[in-house]
Amino acid sequence: MDSVQRDKWLRIVARYPSMTPDEQDRIQRRMANWAGLTPDQRQKARDRYRTLRAVPADQRSALADKWREYQDLPPDERQRLKAATVRGASAKTKTPGAPVTRLVPGLAIRQAPLPQTKPPQPPSPSQFSEPPVVQGPLIHGNDHAPQ
Repeated sequence: MDSVQRDKWLRIVARYPSMTPDEQDRIQRRMANWAGLTPDQRQKARDRYRTLRAVPADQRSALADKWREYQDLPPDERQRLKAATVRGASAKTKTPGAPVTRLVPGLAIRQAPLPQTKPPQPPSPSQFSEPPVVQGPLIHGNDHAPQ
């Protein structure tokens, strides 16, 4: 855990006793959900969070309203929308370097593509110089130490 995450958890721990029982229950549920995620799922959640934080406040507010509307839908309607989103996403071909669209029910967020980086190359043998040649008497152990 890096220092930023550690500090965040310490702040939560310090506030916990002063929280209402409802807030404490909410924190415990969220912690249990987070602990159940795989590292890959956690990274995706962090990426989504960063993406949404980059959206202007008015658009975030609109997104929150749409999310509440989505949560109020009956489960079968949510499943139908989810299936339609998955079908639409899989039907599109991905072009390397093209902008990525993150779909959220009712809102599409454009995100710049991640930079393409090359994997590090191992050094070539020509980059290494020959070890220096040491001339003069070799000293073994304490042969030349003052007695």
